[in-house]
Amino acid sequence: IDLKLSHEIKIAVLLPFQSIYTDEVEFADQLFSGLDLAVQEFNKTNSVRILLIKFNSGNTVLDAVRTSEIIAKDHSISALVGPHSSDLVAAVSKICDQYDLPLITPTAMQGGLAEFSRMVFQVNTNHYSLGRFAAEYAMGKLKHRRFAIINATTGKSSEIANGFIAEVKLLGGEIVSHQTYPNNFNELNTQFDKIRYH
Repeated sequence: IDLKLSHEIKIAVLLPFQSIYTDEVEFADQLFSGLDLAVQEFNKTNSVRILLIKFNSGNTVLDAVRTSEIIAKDHSISALVGPHSSDLVAAVSKICDQYDLPLITPTAMQGGLAEFSRMVFQVNTNHYSLGRFAAEYAMGKLKHRRFAIINATTGKSSEIANGFIAEVKLLGGEIVSHQTYPNNFNELNTQFDKIRYH
């Protein structure tokens, strides 16, 4: 975007503003309020004005894709924020690729979305990446080199642990013990004993 050529930048916000699910509508309204507040603050101190335009993503993937194509064909729109889920982002990203429209996703967490499309900018990172960042911090800032890990066998905990382990190995650290427990399990004495007596 050449800021010198424009005094107003239009950004489409594609969220479920009208949905059969009331929690999605509440989420969309809250996210839009946050974006709007940030834009108001930006507009106070900059000569270029940002204008947010609401678009309803609908109730299905097809609704979101159709609406994103309408947005992409409007050449006065410089970027698209949304949609709210990883599946919708993956579908909409193909339209954005076709029309060279940047897609900023503040909420989608599925790994690989940014690699899936050259136009996707993923703000909210996935759990695997969170694990990698934690390992980088532990080794870089805290100067730790050896680690013991306890995590659930599946879900977020497992993804975070896998990212942590991969980054520790990449940075030359050592995993001295890695213990897992079944989901919905709250007794960890066995796992701690295995680490303690390793």
